[in-house]
Amino acid sequence: MKDSMLERNDIGVLHVLLRDSRASEQQIAEIVNIAPRGVEVRMENMIKEGVIRSMTAKPSLASLGARSVLVYGKSRLRSIEEALSHLGGNESIAWIAHSTGGRFYAALHLKKGEDIDAAVRSVESGAMMLRPTAAVRELFDLTGPYRYSSLDWKIVYSLKDDPRKALQDVAIELGVAEAKVVERFEKMVVNGVLDFSIDLDTNSVSNLLCMFHVESLHPEGTESAVEDIMTKHSPNMLFFNTYSNMRHMLTAMAVVDDFEEVKAIVRSLQEREEFAYIEADPIISSTLLKTWCDKLIMKKGDPSLRR
Repeated sequence: MKDSMLERNDIGVLHVLLRDSRASEQQIAEIVNIAPRGVEVRMENMIKEGVIRSMTAKPSLASLGARSVLVYGKSRLRSIEEALSHLGGNESIAWIAHSTGGRFYAALHLKKGEDIDAAVRSVESGAMMLRPTAAVRELFDLTGPYRYSSLDWKIVYSLKDDPRKALQDVAIELGVAEAKVVERFEKMVVNGVLDFSIDLDTNSVSNLLCMFHVESLHPEGTESAVEDIMTKHSPNMLFFNTYSNMRHMLTAMAVVDDFEEVKAIVRSLQEREEFAYIEADPIISSTLLKTWCDKLIMKKGDPSLRR
């Protein structure tokens, strides 16, 4: 599918799945405004072509007391492959990207209590970055850590590669009463401690992935502006992120067809009085990596490792 373009409705389906991979075809159809069968066909095609590498269920970072840090800067590395050879063994790195301006990005998922400065220095050295920026992403999904039970971990493990699995099947697999599985699952959902998403491979398509760096003049008043931009450029604008140590900075990610759409998004940002500095940084290539969190799911939930 590298020579193909994701259509607007494809991106709409991806937009929903990135936030909730358990959403049904009917639910997605209502959001994207296409027939449920159309949703099913688009999902099947994107899985077949490798755009959706997998669907996932994981504990949220906030529920584990973990933090997300975006590290980025100019680097002597020349490709994503070279970056992987230098950083691939770091189990805190969840995402690496290489932009057209020679900038590299690394999204770190740091364990509770892990030293941010030390983690950033490790990436700075491995990626040969010059004075990188380290931005601590704000996590809004939970107010604090969550105490997972033994059964919770087993449920997460059962769903980790198939979040759309029926809870009845999970109960049969675990040898536990369905009512108990439903009870624990619903408690985790109500507390917002599970992330249902997808592993998305934008390298498999010809669409352009673009990171936007935006300076907010009035951080406390940007929420409505962000909502307007997201609505205006839906579904192409995937998300905005804010950072606790850089109150005036936002980043956003969009999947677009061409530079005309990039320019349209930049113009929309420029028209808002809430925003000042705006930079569009097209991504050449990127990849998702397994982290310590994936190992934790295995350790806590895999029956063969718990004996």
